[in-house]
Amino acid sequence: MRILPTCLAALLLLAGTAEAGNSQASVEPPGGFASACGARASSGITYTPGLDLVAQFNPASGNASCDTAAFNGAAGQAAATNVWSSPSVANSAGARARMGRIELRAQNAAPQNLQFPLAASGGGWSERMTVDLAGHSGEAAVWLFEVHIAGAVDTAAGGLSTGRINAYKNEQELMSSVPGWDNGGSDAFTTDRQRAAWSASRGTDRVVVDRIRFAVPIVLGQSFVWGVYATVASGLVSWAPSSSTQTSAAGDFDFGYGGSAGVLIRGVLYGGETLVAPSGIDWRLATPVPEPATWALLGAGIVGVGAVARRRLGSAEARRA
Repeated sequence: MRILPTCLAALLLLAGTAEAGNSQASVEPPGGFASACGARASSGITYTPGLDLVAQFNPASGNASCDTAAFNGAAGQAAATNVWSSPSVANSAGARARMGRIELRAQNAAPQNLQFPLAASGGGWSERMTVDLAGHSGEAAVWLFEVHIAGAVDTAAGGLSTGRINAYKNEQELMSSVPGWDNGGSDAFTTDRQRAAWSASRGTDRVVVDRIRFAVPIVLGQSFVWGVYATVASGLVSWAPSSSTQTSAAGDFDFGYGGSAGVLIRGVLYGGETLVAPSGIDWRLATPVPEPATWALLGAGIVGVGAVARRRLGSAEARRA
């Protein structure tokens, strides 16, 4: 078994003129975007949330296709869907984003002898905000807010699926060294940014119910732009040129704003902060997320996708025997 060198896959994607899509830097707050892509060849499934997914897939190369949309205003929303298929590959992805909510899915089915076919989706929202606290205007502080995550991941054979989330202030990713950052029960990996991820691979299933807390360095009473973005990608763990083993992976995630969690001033947590935004949204409050029963049904559906793939894999192995 061999891992495809990243540079080779990148060359496949970069052949042709790159296309531009939406990103956290291209949307005007309040607003956001949603993108969905699929490819018959890729450089892997690590895509930084908030970046231009379309440019990274580069549909102009002929190896991929994408759909992307943006929205503006407190009541706006954007949706994107994409299907990439061939006789041996079936990719589908979907994304929907609005202020305070990101819903993403990605499914991939392909033999392991192909060079990383992939489905991915991404999106998020941004807002201009002024956070203040009586008696402390002009002081340096850290604003804390939560995001609640609910999802399900299922894989078969050599499949891999990952959901990721991060946050930005003034178009710059937040650093993990800021006091108050808490990545909840997300996967352990090394990074100096406030990023969280939930993955499953090689025939494992996973239901995700988690919450994380972002920490934004601010000056009380001064406005700033902040945003939350996520991606979901499903594909292969590795490339095995001599193997025709059928793989599958599916991920479905809902990322919902969980409300303000106060401000830190010199290590002391204060409540009673005021949050003023041009959208008029009350960001002190959480965005409603689906009931647990709804996510249990969703998880069962995604697990079913993996079960079907495993049955197909078993049948193929039996025929070879």
